[in-house]
Amino acid sequence: GLRAGSTARNSIAGLKAWHAAQNADWKGGKRLKYVLNGVENRRPALSRLPPRLPVSRGMLRILRANLDLSNPVDIAVFAAACLAFWGQCRLGELLPSSTTPATSKRTPTRASLTFPSPSSPSHTIHLPSTKTRFSQGEDVVILNQHGSSDP
Repeated sequence: GLRAGSTARNSIAGLKAWHAAQNADWKGGKRLKYVLNGVENRRPALSRLPPRLPVSRGMLRILRANLDLSNPVDIAVFAAACLAFWGQCRLGELLPSSTTPATSKRTPTRASLTFPSPSSPSHTIHLPSTKTRFSQGEDVVILNQHGSSDP
């Protein structure tokens, strides 16, 4: 119990990649999976982080109070935070992980957002890729909210 299971899994993944690069047979199988599961079960208690507090409306108010809403970047930060909160989205589904074109295909753009109409007072944003529907994406409905955190 000196290391977490993910450390052992990463080391094994490196060995497996080396075998693939050398065109060598990989002998990993069920027994190796059992060993890795055992390592995970014996991981030190201190290697587990305590759960984080859930994001609250109060946290959004604090964020807003500490941003300059005349700055376009700060406006985008607050909009993304509100959209993630009210739409129950992961930030990785809303924001690119880098500026490469490959990631831009998996993140929403302005064209992904539909605005409310008289018959439907809600916004809809199409997420091109989500954790559970990677290639199909998903539509998220955002209802109007009261207060400064209305997305």
